[in-house]
This record gives sequence, C-alpha cells and structure tokens, in this order.
Amino acid sequence: MPDQNANAYWRMGGITVQDVEDYIYSLLPPRDEVLAEMEAEAAKNKIPIIGPAVARVLYQLAIIKGAKRVFEMGSAIGYS
Repeated sequence: MPDQNANAYWRMGGITVQDVEDYIYSLLPPRDEVLAEMEAEAAKNKIPIIGPAVARVLYQLAIIKGAKRVFEMGSAIGYS
C-alpha cells in the first residue's frame, strides 16, 4: 500500500529527522476518505491545516483529559 503521507504538504520538511517522521506516520491508521479529500482541497488552495500526527496527539490529549467538549476557533475549511 502506498504511503498516503509521503508527499503531504503538512509534513515537517526539515524540522524533524526524516526517519523519525516516517516512523510516526507509519503508525497512523489509514486516512479516512473524507479527511483525505479535505486535505487535498487545503493543499490545492494553500489553506494551512494540521497533519494527521498532530491530530492524533490532540485526540490523545482530549482522551487523557477526559474532555467532554472541545472548542476550535479559526477552522478555515472545517478541518484541523
């Protein structure tokens, strides 16, 4: 299966060690089709969004905290 994250524009590109980043992305579940479409739309229109690794960290933090509500401000396309 091809790496869906290999050329994604939200990859860190020099900020992190490539091998570490590759490993992190290899642990993530396959991208949901709707999220993949939203990511493609964001890339096409140069709309900044978080990548799936950051999304997973935020998800884990919400679970750890036991968050019942999440507030997000400034979602340009309804994804972050």
